[in-house]
Amino acid sequence: MPVTDLTGGLGVEAEFGLKDQPDIALMREGVSVWVYDDEGRFGLPRIALEAIGPDWDQRKLQVNVAFADGRVVIGSCDAPAGPREDAEGLLSVYSGGPLEFRCLEPFQRWSVTFDGPAIDTTEAQTAIRTTFQEPKVRLRFELEVAMVVPPWITGTMLPGADAALEGTDAQFVGGQRSAEGAMRYEQLFRSTGRLVIDDEEWTFDGSGLRIHRQGLRNLGEFTGHVWQSAVFPSGKAFGYMWLLPFDYKEGFVYEDGQMLPARIVQAPFMSKMLPAGEDVSVVLETERGRHEIRGETAYSVFIRHDEPFWTERENRLEWQQGGVRFTWDGESAYGMMERSTLPDAMEA
Repeated sequence: MPVTDLTGGLGVEAEFGLKDQPDIALMREGVSVWVYDDEGRFGLPRIALEAIGPDWDQRKLQVNVAFADGRVVIGSCDAPAGPREDAEGLLSVYSGGPLEFRCLEPFQRWSVTFDGPAIDTTEAQTAIRTTFQEPKVRLRFELEVAMVVPPWITGTMLPGADAALEGTDAQFVGGQRSAEGAMRYEQLFRSTGRLVIDDEEWTFDGSGLRIHRQGLRNLGEFTGHVWQSAVFPSGKAFGYMWLLPFDYKEGFVYEDGQMLPARIVQAPFMSKMLPAGEDVSVVLETERGRHEIRGETAYSVFIRHDEPFWTERENRLEWQQGGVRFTWDGESAYGMMERSTLPDAMEA
């Protein structure tokens, strides 16, 4: 069934940035994408740009490239805010330093570009180290992404999901509905891209996930999570998120042009740091029955608990951001996974 409405009921203004810094402590606004090469050679497991109060004029950039052979290139940094308005005066540009996101057509098309220095390291090194002195390389990419699934608005798929987010420390992920402009949604897409590292170059077709988030930044009592999604060649898709220790867990299955609320039956919480090949399968349940989606990690970037999380945050968790090869009803696709857990919950 062809998709005719990719807005999910949201107005086009939801795609544009906040005009002024909200008068709310720890308020944040961010955009991010997770992008995966269809051939499984590499992925960009979280390219993100955020404005975080009180220093609203600085941007926090997280830039990861991970390869199936274990190579990892990291371009994360802090950078001054860049232009925000497009030629029509709309706040459709999110930029800082070498990274730019641009809304070309609300809920339809975006572009993402980066051109800056990056650390050339390995997946194994990210799992054991918290500081890096690897040689710098020049990292560049240009991405064009076209949405293929309506947005999932966090907290709207299952009864009680929104209430589980309200007034808890989980609002750092989901956004606090009582805060000015606060909301969070994510949308799956197909993509084309060009990736360049020094004199090495790749062009690719792929898929991925885009997120726009407005809300409070508060890690608080957050103790871990698991979050996965993917879109398959037929157009079928899924996504979900489970946050601990809060009673927040919801997901969706997209099938035959319909967004179906999904209950999480089984999810692969993090207990170890492994190279590619870990079983990260998930089981979801909708009104149409049980959906068993097999998953196997393809590549990852790890963030250790004693390392500042993404240039500026106190971090007491172990993190994994990576790509997964999913198989569902005979179809395969690469998709995203992010997990975190307390160090004490990790196996030796």
